[in-house]
Amino acid sequence: MFRIGAAVVAAIVGAALAVVPSSAAFAADCSPVSKEGALDHTPWGQERMGADRVWPLTRGAGIKVAVIDSGISDASPVLEGKVEKGKDYVVPEEGESKVGSGCDLVGHGTSIAGIIAGRQMDDTPFAGMAPDARLMSVRVLPDLSVSNNRDLPNILADAIREAVDNDADVINMSVQLVHSGALEKAVEYAADHGVVMVAAAGNRGGEDGDNAPQFPAAYDNDAMLAVSAIQQDGSPTETSNTGDYVDLAAPGQNIVGPGPEGTGYTGGEGATGTSFAAAFVSGTAALVQARFPDMGPDEVANRMRLTAQNPPRHWDQQLGHGVVDPYRAVTADMTEVKPDKTMAGPALQLHADDQATPRTVGAIILGFTIAAALAVSCGRVVIPIVWRKRRRRRAAKELMRRITPSA
Repeated sequence: MFRIGAAVVAAIVGAALAVVPSSAAFAADCSPVSKEGALDHTPWGQERMGADRVWPLTRGAGIKVAVIDSGISDASPVLEGKVEKGKDYVVPEEGESKVGSGCDLVGHGTSIAGIIAGRQMDDTPFAGMAPDARLMSVRVLPDLSVSNNRDLPNILADAIREAVDNDADVINMSVQLVHSGALEKAVEYAADHGVVMVAAAGNRGGEDGDNAPQFPAAYDNDAMLAVSAIQQDGSPTETSNTGDYVDLAAPGQNIVGPGPEGTGYTGGEGATGTSFAAAFVSGTAALVQARFPDMGPDEVANRMRLTAQNPPRHWDQQLGHGVVDPYRAVTADMTEVKPDKTMAGPALQLHADDQATPRTVGAIILGFTIAAALAVSCGRVVIPIVWRKRRRRRAAKELMRRITPSA
Protein backbone atom coordinates (compact mmCIF):
# COMPACT_ATOMS: atom_id res chain seq x y z
CA MET A 1 0.00 0.00 0.00
CA PHE A 2 1.31 3.44 -0.91
CA ARG A 3 2.01 5.56 2.14
CA ILE A 4 3.95 8.69 2.96
CA GLY A 5 5.79 8.90 6.23
CA ALA A 6 7.50 12.25 6.03
CA ALA A 7 7.08 15.50 7.94
CA VAL A 8 3.69 17.18 8.00
CA VAL A 9 3.45 20.86 7.09
CA ALA A 10 0.79 23.06 8.69
CA ALA A 11 -0.99 25.09 6.06
CA ILE A 12 -3.12 28.14 5.70
CA VAL A 13 -5.41 25.90 3.71
CA GLY A 14 -5.76 23.72 6.77
CA ALA A 15 -4.46 20.59 5.11
CA ALA A 16 -1.40 18.46 5.72
CA LEU A 17 0.85 17.17 2.99
CA ALA A 18 3.88 15.00 3.58
CA VAL A 19 6.89 16.54 1.93
CA VAL A 20 10.62 15.97 1.48
CA PRO A 21 13.17 17.73 -0.71
CA SER A 22 12.71 17.00 -4.40
CA SER A 23 15.39 15.52 -6.59
CA ALA A 24 13.47 15.94 -9.85
CA ALA A 25 14.97 18.02 -12.64
CA PHE A 26 12.97 21.24 -12.63
CA ALA A 27 13.77 24.78 -13.63
CA ALA A 28 15.51 26.74 -10.88
CA ASP A 29 12.46 28.90 -10.31
CA CYS A 30 10.07 25.94 -9.98
CA SER A 31 11.35 23.09 -7.85
CA PRO A 32 8.41 21.19 -6.32
CA VAL A 33 8.81 19.69 -2.87
CA SER A 34 7.07 16.34 -2.66
CA LYS A 35 7.48 12.65 -2.07
CA GLU A 36 5.82 10.60 -4.75
CA GLY A 37 5.29 6.90 -5.11
CA ALA A 38 3.41 4.28 -7.05
CA LEU A 39 -0.24 3.59 -6.27
CA ASP A 40 -1.43 -0.02 -6.16
CA HIS A 41 -4.94 0.44 -4.78
CA THR A 42 -7.98 2.62 -5.25
CA PRO A 43 -7.84 5.44 -2.69
CA TRP A 44 -10.56 5.09 -0.08
CA GLY A 45 -12.03 8.54 -0.77
CA GLN A 46 -12.43 7.75 -4.45
CA GLU A 47 -14.00 4.42 -3.56
CA ARG A 48 -16.36 5.98 -1.01
CA MET A 49 -17.60 8.58 -3.49
CA GLY A 50 -18.23 6.01 -6.24
CA ALA A 51 -18.33 8.63 -8.97
CA ASP A 52 -17.62 5.98 -11.59
CA ARG A 53 -21.21 4.78 -11.17
CA VAL A 54 -22.47 7.89 -12.95
CA TRP A 55 -19.79 8.08 -15.63
CA PRO A 56 -22.11 6.38 -18.17
CA LEU A 57 -24.30 9.48 -17.72
CA THR A 58 -21.78 12.24 -17.13
CA ARG A 59 -18.02 12.57 -16.82
CA GLY A 60 -17.95 16.33 -16.51
CA ALA A 61 -17.30 17.07 -20.19
CA GLY A 62 -17.72 20.74 -21.09
CA ILE A 63 -17.25 21.96 -17.51
CA LYS A 64 -14.32 24.09 -16.37
CA VAL A 65 -13.26 23.96 -12.73
CA ALA A 66 -11.01 26.74 -11.48
CA VAL A 67 -8.70 25.71 -8.65
CA ILE A 68 -7.52 28.72 -6.67
CA ASP A 69 -4.64 27.34 -4.70
CA SER A 70 -0.86 26.83 -4.78
CA GLY A 71 -0.79 26.24 -8.54
CA ILE A 72 -1.30 23.09 -10.61
CA SER A 73 1.48 21.10 -12.19
CA ASP A 74 0.39 19.11 -15.23
CA ALA A 75 3.47 16.89 -15.11
CA SER A 76 1.37 13.92 -14.00
CA PRO A 77 -0.14 11.89 -16.85
CA VAL A 78 -3.58 12.20 -15.23
CA LEU A 79 -3.39 16.00 -15.58
CA GLU A 80 -1.29 16.45 -18.70
CA GLY A 81 -3.00 18.73 -21.21
CA LYS A 82 -5.99 19.40 -18.93
CA VAL A 83 -4.88 22.59 -17.20
CA GLU A 84 -5.47 26.14 -18.39
CA LYS A 85 -3.01 28.52 -16.75
CA GLY A 86 -4.44 31.62 -15.12
CA LYS A 87 -2.58 34.32 -13.23
CA ASP A 88 0.04 33.89 -10.54
CA TYR A 89 -0.87 36.37 -7.78
CA VAL A 90 2.00 35.39 -5.49
CA VAL A 91 4.51 38.20 -4.97
CA PRO A 92 7.98 36.66 -5.28
CA GLU A 93 10.78 37.23 -2.82
CA GLU A 94 13.21 40.03 -3.62
CA GLY A 95 15.46 39.04 -6.49
CA GLU A 96 13.19 36.22 -7.63
CA SER A 97 10.65 36.08 -10.44
CA LYS A 98 7.13 34.71 -10.61
CA VAL A 99 6.96 30.98 -11.24
CA GLY A 100 3.50 31.01 -12.84
CA SER A 101 0.30 29.18 -12.01
CA GLY A 102 1.58 26.05 -13.74
CA CYS A 103 4.10 25.65 -10.93
CA ASP A 104 3.09 24.02 -7.66
CA LEU A 105 5.97 24.09 -5.22
CA VAL A 106 4.22 22.10 -2.50
CA GLY A 107 1.86 19.80 -4.41
CA HIS A 108 -1.34 20.95 -2.72
CA GLY A 109 -3.14 22.46 -5.70
CA THR A 110 -2.01 19.60 -7.93
CA SER A 111 -3.47 17.00 -5.59
CA ILE A 112 -6.74 18.95 -5.32
CA ALA A 113 -6.94 19.24 -9.12
CA GLY A 114 -6.35 15.52 -9.56
CA ILE A 115 -9.15 14.62 -7.16
CA ILE A 116 -11.52 16.91 -9.04
CA ALA A 117 -10.74 16.00 -12.64
CA GLY A 118 -7.79 13.62 -12.90
CA ARG A 119 -7.91 11.61 -16.12
CA GLN A 120 -9.01 7.95 -16.00
CA MET A 121 -6.14 5.75 -17.23
CA ASP A 122 -5.59 2.03 -17.63
CA ASP A 123 -2.28 1.93 -15.77
CA THR A 124 -3.43 3.50 -12.50
CA PRO A 125 -6.38 2.93 -10.15
CA PHE A 126 -6.57 6.67 -9.51
CA ALA A 127 -9.13 8.84 -11.28
CA GLY A 128 -10.73 12.17 -10.54
CA MET A 129 -14.42 12.66 -9.80
CA ALA A 130 -15.11 14.27 -13.19
CA PRO A 131 -12.36 12.92 -15.45
CA ASP A 132 -13.51 14.76 -18.58
CA ALA A 133 -13.80 18.18 -16.94
CA ARG A 134 -11.21 20.86 -17.69
CA LEU A 135 -9.14 22.67 -15.08
CA MET A 136 -7.94 26.22 -14.61
CA SER A 137 -5.10 27.07 -12.26
CA VAL A 138 -5.01 30.38 -10.38
CA ARG A 139 -2.11 30.64 -7.95
CA VAL A 140 -2.55 32.62 -4.72
CA LEU A 141 -0.50 30.55 -2.24
CA PRO A 142 3.30 30.26 -2.40
CA ASP A 143 3.46 27.33 0.01
CA LEU A 144 1.62 25.79 2.95
CA SER A 145 2.93 28.06 5.68
CA VAL A 146 0.61 30.33 7.63
CA SER A 147 0.50 33.66 5.86
CA ASN A 148 0.46 37.08 7.52
CA ASN A 149 -0.45 38.75 4.26
CA ARG A 150 -3.42 40.96 5.11
CA ASP A 151 -4.09 41.46 1.42
CA LEU A 152 -4.74 37.77 0.80
CA PRO A 153 -8.57 38.03 1.06
CA ASN A 154 -8.49 40.81 -1.54
CA ILE A 155 -6.10 38.79 -3.69
CA LEU A 156 -8.51 35.86 -3.51
CA ALA A 157 -11.30 38.23 -4.55
CA ASP A 158 -9.33 39.18 -7.66
CA ALA A 159 -8.66 35.50 -8.38
CA ILE A 160 -12.38 34.68 -8.14
CA ARG A 161 -13.24 37.44 -10.58
CA GLU A 162 -10.55 36.21 -12.97
CA ALA A 163 -11.95 32.69 -12.86
CA VAL A 164 -15.48 33.97 -13.52
CA ASP A 165 -14.34 36.18 -16.39
CA ASN A 166 -12.58 33.19 -17.94
CA ASP A 167 -15.77 31.11 -18.00
CA ALA A 168 -15.22 28.86 -15.00
CA ASP A 169 -18.32 26.85 -14.10
CA VAL A 170 -17.09 25.75 -10.67
CA ILE A 171 -14.54 27.42 -8.40
CA ASN A 172 -12.71 25.32 -5.79
CA MET A 173 -11.19 27.29 -2.90
CA SER A 174 -9.30 25.17 -0.40
CA VAL A 175 -8.28 28.21 1.63
CA GLN A 176 -9.43 29.66 4.92
CA LEU A 177 -9.23 33.41 5.40
CA VAL A 178 -10.78 36.30 7.29
CA HIS A 179 -13.69 38.30 5.92
CA SER A 180 -13.21 41.24 3.60
CA GLY A 181 -15.77 43.33 1.76
CA ALA A 182 -13.98 42.75 -1.53
CA LEU A 183 -14.04 38.98 -1.02
CA GLU A 184 -17.74 38.92 -0.20
CA LYS A 185 -18.52 41.01 -3.29
CA ALA A 186 -16.43 38.66 -5.43
CA VAL A 187 -18.47 35.71 -4.14
CA GLU A 188 -21.66 37.54 -5.07
CA TYR A 189 -20.18 38.35 -8.49
CA ALA A 190 -19.48 34.66 -9.11
CA ALA A 191 -22.96 33.60 -8.05
CA ASP A 192 -24.56 36.28 -10.23
CA HIS A 193 -22.58 34.95 -13.20
CA GLY A 194 -23.69 31.34 -12.80
CA VAL A 195 -20.70 29.87 -10.96
CA VAL A 196 -20.92 27.21 -8.25
CA MET A 197 -18.39 27.84 -5.48
CA VAL A 198 -16.96 25.19 -3.17
CA ALA A 199 -14.82 26.14 -0.17
CA ALA A 200 -13.12 24.30 2.66
CA ALA A 201 -14.94 24.87 5.95
CA GLY A 202 -11.59 25.08 7.75
CA ASN A 203 -9.45 23.01 10.08
CA ARG A 204 -9.55 25.04 13.24
CA GLY A 205 -11.91 22.77 15.13
CA GLY A 206 -11.10 20.30 17.89
CA GLU A 207 -9.59 20.94 21.31
CA ASP A 208 -6.68 22.98 19.98
CA GLY A 209 -8.65 25.18 17.57
CA ASP A 210 -10.83 28.25 17.99
CA ASN A 211 -13.41 26.99 15.45
CA ALA A 212 -13.80 30.53 14.12
CA PRO A 213 -15.84 30.78 10.90
CA GLN A 214 -13.59 30.68 7.86
CA PHE A 215 -14.09 32.62 4.67
CA PRO A 216 -15.12 32.39 1.90
CA ALA A 217 -16.87 29.21 3.10
CA ALA A 218 -18.88 31.06 5.76
CA TYR A 219 -20.55 33.50 3.37
CA ASP A 220 -24.31 32.99 3.32
CA ASN A 221 -24.69 32.58 -0.43
CA ASP A 222 -26.84 29.92 -2.07
CA ALA A 223 -24.18 29.15 -4.68
CA MET A 224 -21.53 28.54 -2.00
CA LEU A 225 -20.96 25.04 -0.61
CA ALA A 226 -18.96 24.94 2.63
CA VAL A 227 -17.38 21.51 3.12
CA SER A 228 -16.25 19.70 6.24
CA ALA A 229 -14.17 16.52 6.29
CA ILE A 230 -14.88 12.94 7.36
CA GLN A 231 -12.58 10.08 8.29
CA GLN A 232 -12.65 6.64 6.75
CA ASP A 233 -15.17 5.45 9.36
CA GLY A 234 -17.56 8.25 8.38
CA SER A 235 -17.06 10.40 11.47
CA PRO A 236 -15.88 14.02 11.24
CA THR A 237 -12.14 14.63 11.37
CA GLU A 238 -10.99 16.00 14.71
CA THR A 239 -9.87 19.36 13.34
CA SER A 240 -12.71 20.03 10.91
CA ASN A 241 -14.59 23.25 11.63
CA THR A 242 -18.20 23.05 12.69
CA GLY A 243 -20.90 25.68 12.44
CA ASP A 244 -24.14 26.90 10.90
CA TYR A 245 -22.40 27.55 7.59
CA VAL A 246 -21.40 23.92 6.91
CA ASP A 247 -23.32 22.50 3.93
CA LEU A 248 -21.77 19.14 3.07
CA ALA A 249 -19.04 16.72 4.09
CA ALA A 250 -16.68 14.53 2.09
CA PRO A 251 -13.56 12.37 2.62
CA GLY A 252 -10.72 14.37 4.11
CA GLN A 253 -8.33 11.98 5.87
CA ASN A 254 -5.28 10.22 4.40
CA ILE A 255 -6.13 11.44 0.93
CA VAL A 256 -4.05 10.58 -2.15
CA GLY A 257 -3.57 12.69 -5.27
CA PRO A 258 -1.10 13.15 -8.13
CA GLY A 259 2.24 14.72 -7.27
CA PRO A 260 3.66 17.87 -8.87
CA GLU A 261 6.79 16.15 -10.16
CA GLY A 262 4.72 13.78 -12.26
CA THR A 263 6.45 10.64 -11.06
CA GLY A 264 3.65 9.26 -8.91
CA TYR A 265 1.21 10.09 -6.14
CA THR A 266 1.52 12.00 -2.91
CA GLY A 267 -0.47 12.34 0.30
CA GLY A 268 -1.70 9.23 2.05
CA GLU A 269 -0.97 9.05 5.76
CA GLY A 270 -0.99 12.58 7.15
CA ALA A 271 -2.79 14.21 4.22
CA THR A 272 -5.87 15.34 6.10
CA GLY A 273 -8.09 18.40 5.93
CA THR A 274 -11.19 20.03 4.54
CA SER A 275 -9.15 21.12 1.51
CA PHE A 276 -9.34 17.61 0.14
CA ALA A 277 -13.00 17.23 1.08
CA ALA A 278 -13.80 20.34 -0.93
CA ALA A 279 -12.20 18.76 -4.00
CA PHE A 280 -14.61 15.80 -3.91
CA VAL A 281 -17.55 18.20 -3.73
CA SER A 282 -16.21 20.34 -6.59
CA GLY A 283 -15.90 17.22 -8.73
CA THR A 284 -19.47 16.29 -7.92
CA ALA A 285 -20.63 19.79 -8.84
CA ALA A 286 -18.91 19.39 -12.22
CA LEU A 287 -20.76 16.10 -12.81
CA VAL A 288 -24.12 17.65 -11.90
CA GLN A 289 -23.57 20.72 -14.06
CA ALA A 290 -22.58 18.61 -17.04
CA ARG A 291 -25.69 16.47 -16.58
CA PHE A 292 -28.03 19.46 -16.06
CA PRO A 293 -26.51 22.32 -18.08
CA ASP A 294 -29.58 24.56 -17.70
CA MET A 295 -29.43 24.65 -13.91
CA GLY A 296 -28.29 27.78 -12.13
CA PRO A 297 -25.54 27.59 -9.50
CA ASP A 298 -27.98 27.78 -6.60
CA GLU A 299 -30.03 24.95 -8.11
CA VAL A 300 -26.93 22.78 -8.52
CA ALA A 301 -25.83 23.48 -4.95
CA ASN A 302 -29.31 22.87 -3.55
CA ARG A 303 -29.63 19.61 -5.46
CA MET A 304 -26.39 18.43 -3.87
CA ARG A 305 -27.64 19.40 -0.41
CA LEU A 306 -31.00 17.65 -0.87
CA THR A 307 -29.43 14.41 -2.13
CA ALA A 308 -26.66 14.16 0.47
CA GLN A 309 -26.47 11.23 2.89
CA ASN A 310 -28.17 13.03 5.75
CA PRO A 311 -27.01 12.76 9.37
CA PRO A 312 -29.59 11.39 11.87
CA ARG A 313 -31.10 14.81 12.58
CA HIS A 314 -31.27 15.81 8.89
CA TRP A 315 -28.65 18.52 9.41
CA ASP A 316 -25.97 19.19 12.01
CA GLN A 317 -23.06 21.54 12.51
CA GLN A 318 -20.44 18.88 11.81
CA LEU A 319 -21.68 17.36 8.54
CA GLY A 320 -24.16 19.96 7.36
CA HIS A 321 -26.76 18.21 5.19
CA GLY A 322 -24.53 15.13 5.12
CA VAL A 323 -21.89 13.42 3.01
CA VAL A 324 -22.10 14.39 -0.64
CA ASP A 325 -23.53 11.59 -2.80
CA PRO A 326 -22.56 11.87 -6.49
CA TYR A 327 -24.88 9.06 -7.55
CA ARG A 328 -27.97 10.59 -5.99
CA ALA A 329 -26.98 14.12 -7.03
CA VAL A 330 -26.84 13.03 -10.67
CA THR A 331 -29.67 10.49 -10.85
CA ALA A 332 -32.38 11.74 -8.45
CA ASP A 333 -35.61 12.58 -10.27
CA MET A 334 -36.75 15.89 -8.83
CA THR A 335 -39.00 16.93 -11.70
CA GLU A 336 -42.11 16.84 -9.53
CA VAL A 337 -40.59 19.28 -7.07
CA LYS A 338 -39.75 22.83 -8.13
CA PRO A 339 -37.87 24.41 -5.20
CA ASP A 340 -38.12 28.14 -4.70
CA LYS A 341 -36.86 30.39 -1.97
CA THR A 342 -39.78 29.86 0.41
CA MET A 343 -41.20 26.51 -0.56
CA ALA A 344 -42.10 23.84 1.96
CA GLY A 345 -43.86 21.14 -0.03
CA PRO A 346 -44.67 17.45 -0.30
CA ALA A 347 -42.24 14.63 0.29
CA LEU A 348 -39.52 14.51 -2.34
CA GLN A 349 -39.58 11.41 -4.56
CA LEU A 350 -36.15 10.28 -5.76
CA HIS A 351 -35.83 7.88 -8.68
CA ALA A 352 -32.67 6.76 -10.40
CA ASP A 353 -32.14 7.47 -14.07
CA ASP A 354 -33.06 4.40 -16.12
CA GLN A 355 -29.56 4.33 -17.58
CA ALA A 356 -27.84 4.28 -14.20
CA THR A 357 -27.14 1.41 -11.84
CA PRO A 358 -30.10 1.31 -9.41
CA ARG A 359 -28.17 -0.13 -6.47
CA THR A 360 -29.13 2.55 -3.96
CA VAL A 361 -32.43 3.80 -5.30
CA GLY A 362 -34.52 1.38 -3.25
CA ALA A 363 -32.89 2.59 -0.07
CA ILE A 364 -33.41 6.21 -1.09
CA ILE A 365 -37.13 5.77 -1.78
CA LEU A 366 -37.62 3.67 1.38
CA GLY A 367 -36.01 6.37 3.51
CA PHE A 368 -38.27 9.09 2.18
CA THR A 369 -41.35 6.81 2.46
CA ILE A 370 -40.63 6.20 6.16
CA ALA A 371 -40.09 9.91 6.75
CA ALA A 372 -43.40 10.70 5.05
CA ALA A 373 -45.24 8.03 7.08
CA LEU A 374 -43.91 9.44 10.33
CA ALA A 375 -44.98 12.91 9.31
CA VAL A 376 -48.51 11.73 8.43
CA SER A 377 -48.81 10.02 11.80
CA CYS A 378 -48.29 13.43 13.38
CA GLY A 379 -50.83 15.05 11.11
CA ARG A 380 -48.41 16.99 8.98
CA VAL A 381 -46.32 16.24 5.92
CA VAL A 382 -43.71 18.95 5.67
CA ILE A 383 -40.42 18.42 3.85
CA PRO A 384 -38.65 21.76 3.86
CA ILE A 385 -37.09 22.79 0.59
CA VAL A 386 -35.75 26.23 1.27
CA TRP A 387 -33.01 28.31 -0.22
CA ARG A 388 -31.18 30.53 2.24
CA LYS A 389 -28.72 28.74 4.49
CA ARG A 390 -30.03 29.97 7.83
CA ARG A 391 -33.62 29.29 6.80
CA ARG A 392 -32.64 25.75 5.76
CA ARG A 393 -31.22 25.16 9.25
CA ARG A 394 -34.37 26.37 11.03
CA ALA A 395 -36.67 24.42 8.69
CA ALA A 396 -34.71 21.20 9.22
CA LYS A 397 -34.89 21.55 13.00
CA GLU A 398 -38.63 22.33 12.88
CA LEU A 399 -39.21 19.31 10.63
CA MET A 400 -37.49 16.95 13.05
CA ARG A 401 -39.46 18.42 15.96
CA ARG A 402 -42.72 17.77 14.13
CA ILE A 403 -42.02 14.22 12.96
CA THR A 404 -40.50 12.95 16.21
CA PRO A 405 -43.31 11.12 18.10
CA SER A 406 -43.85 12.31 21.67
CA ALA A 407 -43.16 9.84 24.43
